[in-house]
Amino acid sequence: RLFSSAPSAVTVVTEGRPGTSAAKSEGLQLNMRGEWAGARVTCFSHCIGAKVEVSTSSRSAAAATTLTITPAQWRPKALLTVQLNLPHTRGAAFRLVRLAHASLHARSQSAITILLDPLPGPNLALSIELIGTPPQAPYTTCAAVNQPPSPPPAPPSPPPPPPPSPPSSPSPSPCPPPPLPPPPSPPLVPCAGAAYSVVSSDASRWFQADVSVPYWVAGSALELDFGLESPAFTVERAWFSKERERKGPRVSFVLERNTNKNKMRFRAKGAAPKSEPAISCSFHEAPPPPPQLPPPALSLAESSHT
Repeated sequence: RLFSSAPSAVTVVTEGRPGTSAAKSEGLQLNMRGEWAGARVTCFSHCIGAKVEVSTSSRSAAAATTLTITPAQWRPKALLTVQLNLPHTRGAAFRLVRLAHASLHARSQSAITILLDPLPGPNLALSIELIGTPPQAPYTTCAAVNQPPSPPPAPPSPPPPPPPSPPSSPSPSPCPPPPLPPPPSPPLVPCAGAAYSVVSSDASRWFQADVSVPYWVAGSALELDFGLESPAFTVERAWFSKERERKGPRVSFVLERNTNKNKMRFRAKGAAPKSEPAISCSFHEAPPPPPQLPPPALSLAESSHT
């Protein structure tokens, strides 16, 4: 059913069930006369298409008009604009006398924007009393009076800059020269004055042996060759040295700092060899002694006393 109509809006109240057209579409049907320019639909608006009833009475020389406005829904503190459709006149076309259930927000020569109260009047309506030129087919909208125009659209943003070109690949640097090979190790020669002795053993399970050399040089190599007839064993731990390599019956060590009177010890897993090994070392001569510092000079008093 029709709720209200205005030159630019129509408000209807739907019934309990929709209608069905010949094309089997469900909804409602509006029949209008005039040129159709398109429309948009809003649902349950408080400001568009409110029902406006006009009553006019004469008060002295001026005409008094009462507008009773019933929005489709009541939204407290919401804005509603009444377009009065007044004829163009010079000066003030109307004077606002009273508002009921609403307060004035803004006005112009032909429109009023009001702010709805928290509670409506009877029949969910509000009233406006005017004196002056009677309005012609007033209607409601949502656009506030004296609302500043919308800002112009922002200019389109410039296109993003093109991605930077990939850096040119650097020319391959010349390959660095290969590192110099380490200096050759001093040759191993028979170590005169070296001695080997087994200090403890447990049948064929393990043994410990000491090796003493006449000259101890940290970092030098020491090799024990037990011969091809020697049983196999594995070095588990060494004191004052560390195992260098193992090749068949030969095992070599690198001497470390020594505080045990030029003697090292190792523990091995397996049976102790029956024969003593041939001992070789890389330093078979005593290292040169440190340079001797000159004696301190005597003072004149000490020399005269002497």
